[in-house]
Amino acid sequence: MSDTSAEINPMLNFLQSFNATTSSSPGARGLLTDHDELCRDDDLDDDSPLSHILHAAVPHTFQHFGQIMKAKKSFSAQTAAEFDAFCSLMSPDDCVLMLFVTILETRDLILANKKADKWMISSELKDSAHIYSQAFILSPTTVAYRGDAPKHIMAAMRSLNIGDMPPDKEVVRLDMLHKLIVKFLTDCCNTLKEKIKNSLAVDSSTRNIADLTHAVISNTLIQPTLQHYMWMAFLHWCYVKYANKVQDDGWWLKVDESLENFCTELKDELKISQAFNSLYKQAFTVLH
Repeated sequence: MSDTSAEINPMLNFLQSFNATTSSSPGARGLLTDHDELCRDDDLDDDSPLSHILHAAVPHTFQHFGQIMKAKKSFSAQTAAEFDAFCSLMSPDDCVLMLFVTILETRDLILANKKADKWMISSELKDSAHIYSQAFILSPTTVAYRGDAPKHIMAAMRSLNIGDMPPDKEVVRLDMLHKLIVKFLTDCCNTLKEKIKNSLAVDSSTRNIADLTHAVISNTLIQPTLQHYMWMAFLHWCYVKYANKVQDDGWWLKVDESLENFCTELKDELKISQAFNSLYKQAFTVLH
């Protein structure tokens, strides 16, 4: 008697026919065998995702799984011992605490390395910054001693391709160089002002403008010119007129104010040059 349920149900009929066909097919066993071979652990890469899935599907203890993972890695003896100690922990809280301690230790090592690798201004760059700072203060063409002088000096150094200059994007390094130039400018200004002050003494060896100019630039790479003598006469005049009326940096502000007045009142370069020359002649006459 035939199975009426298979005739009534098309799906059962299909499955029975399919099962009969595949079970008797000579290639069916081969397909299954090939599939089994593909899924063998020996043919899977240890680090492949499928390998981890298959291993994870097998029940095991935390310690057992730790040993499986350890076998796949190349640890030093110390690292292997520390890993075993970690795997032996029974409490999840203990594991979290140990991980946190390790993270903190790693952070300290990274910070220590960063500190060791901290950028320092090279001696060559420092020397260049010093030279250009001196050149700025001692230049007879300087139009202001206060303001953003370091910015202009750094721009000049970059345009002249001075070695070791930090890139524009290195804000921290540029700030370090900026502060160094500020220090050089301050030192140079203080030295210049002090030498002008000392030149006013009756027995000073630098009462003569020429001698004073040479004394100011003697330890620099600058060669004195007539413009330097005229410039020194101007600063000498400013000191005599304002030094006792203002304090500290106030004198340099008066110098800047005087320079601005030269430009706004005279306007013509020839007249400005003649005015500086007049101050030089006055100083030369008075001191002689």
